[in-house]
Order: sequence, then structure tokens, then C-alpha cells
Amino acid sequence: RIFWLIYTAFSLGSLAGAMVIIHVVPYAEDLDIPALAAAFIVSLIGISNIAGRIGIGAIVDRVGVKATLFSCFLAQAACTWMLLKASSLWQLYAIAVAFGFSYGWIALYAPTVGEFFGMERVGSILGALGTSFGLGAVIGPALAGVIFDVTRSYFTAFTIGALMSLLAALLIALIKG
Repeated sequence: RIFWLIYTAFSLGSLAGAMVIIHVVPYAEDLDIPALAAAFIVSLIGISNIAGRIGIGAIVDRVGVKATLFSCFLAQAACTWMLLKASSLWQLYAIAVAFGFSYGWIALYAPTVGEFFGMERVGSILGALGTSFGLGAVIGPALAGVIFDVTRSYFTAFTIGALMSLLAALLIALIKG
């Protein structure tokens, strides 16, 4: 049961994260942000994700995997919703930095396996759990693209992404221990 809660949460978190990363540039361009400035948003996400992986690693050592994952998924949801309210380039840049940091949760695959399943089976469990990232990364951007094509807006897609991040947090909260 714990494996499937984690697997689903990681899939949803990946889905929501990849949705934003792939579609934030055209979203910004729809706000009349010049293409080069919009493309820099993805760079900021990547740079802050490096800091997020390191910072979140330090946080997990203090408060544990469950609390850290829960907080990261909540922050990812908040950042995705904030994108929908952003109206200027500096706001998009600030959200990108916060989003990239919170998306640092992806560095927690191995610590999650170690904490909930022990180190004796880390290889097989980590291999299976690792597919959750690919699953989410394939579905999220495609889903957002279809939704945009139908609605001509990113509002619904990003709202779904934020809700998926919230659901990921809820699934993590359901884990006993």
C-alpha cells in the first residue's frame, strides 16, 4: 500500500511539474513576454532546481522524508496557481525560482525508498519507483497541450497541475509513520 501511495504521488508530482516546465514559455508568450525573456524562465527553474535538490536534501535530514515531500508538493501547487495570477516578467521569474526549488523533491527517490522500505531492497524498489517520473513526464505535457488546444488557455491545464500536486501531498499525508 505504501509503495502505491508513493508511486502515485510521485507520478502526479512529476506530471504537474513537467506540465509547467514544458508549457511555461508559451504561457509567458501569451502574456506578451518576449520569447527570449520567456525562455529564461525555464533556465531559472533549472538553476533553482539545483539549489532545491541540495536544500531539500538538507531539509529531509532535519524533518524527514514525509514532511519534506508533503511541503514540496504543496509549494509546487502554490507556485502553479501563482502562475495563473502572474502578469509581469518579474513575477514569472520569482515564481520560476520558487517552483524550481520545490521541484527539488525529485532528489528524494532514494531517501524515500530507504526510509519506508529499508536499504536491503533499494535497487529493485528504486528501479520500479523511478518509472513514476517518466510516466508523469510523458502524460503531463501532453495533457496540458491537449487542454490548451481545446480551450485556447492554460488556465485549466495549470489548475489541473496544481490539483495534481495537492493530491500528491494528500497521498503522502496518508502514509503511516
